[in-house]
Amino acid sequence: MEADLSVQVATNMDAIVVQKVQEFQRKLNDAPAIAEVQTNKAANNTKYIPISFLEMKLDEIFLGIWSTKNFQSKTIANEEVGSLELWYFHPEAKIWICRVGTGGVMIQFKKDAPINDLSQKIKNTLSKDYPHLKAECFRNACLSIGKQFGRDLNREYVDTFESEYENPELEEFRSLLSIKLKEFDNHDELKKRMLSIRDEFTKKGLSQKEVETKIKTRLMELKNVK
Repeated sequence: MEADLSVQVATNMDAIVVQKVQEFQRKLNDAPAIAEVQTNKAANNTKYIPISFLEMKLDEIFLGIWSTKNFQSKTIANEEVGSLELWYFHPEAKIWICRVGTGGVMIQFKKDAPINDLSQKIKNTLSKDYPHLKAECFRNACLSIGKQFGRDLNREYVDTFESEYENPELEEFRSLLSIKLKEFDNHDELKKRMLSIRDEFTKKGLSQKEVETKIKTRLMELKNVK
């Protein structure tokens, strides 16, 4: 359902907006800063990003236009489980997006006590267990936004963000690149300029690999000219 919605939204956008959204999503899927990632030694050394960093990142990336709603919970045996909605306003798509996070925390009982004996529950433990549950639901919702928020930190198999919608202007830029390369009739001169040409056209949206391949092809042509 989410995938269908994203395709529908993208279809209704003009090409320029689609490219801006894709670039924004690419940034959301950059790896988080090393200083932000912490290790939870009590949970098999799993990696996580502290709540403070997540909240600040939401403020920075979404200009503070975000909120949490509909926090719900219930008790199952000696655990509290819950869910929470995280809403943020996408600055390029210009729509509100909701991410749902879930979590569970253990209610602390006295050592070796039966979990169904509420008289053995540690006094006032829910004063910290319940906020902990909300924090875990919030963190879980943040994960789905992108790698910047900790997605993939503890996954063995991970994917990378690839653009699905191509800018129609790219064909024009490809033509301009071909024309520019044909203007060079000297191998050494093109070799001197190859980095500046690469940077010029990658800034226009062409991939670095594509630009470099075209430049190398032209260099080979010039090298074979007698």
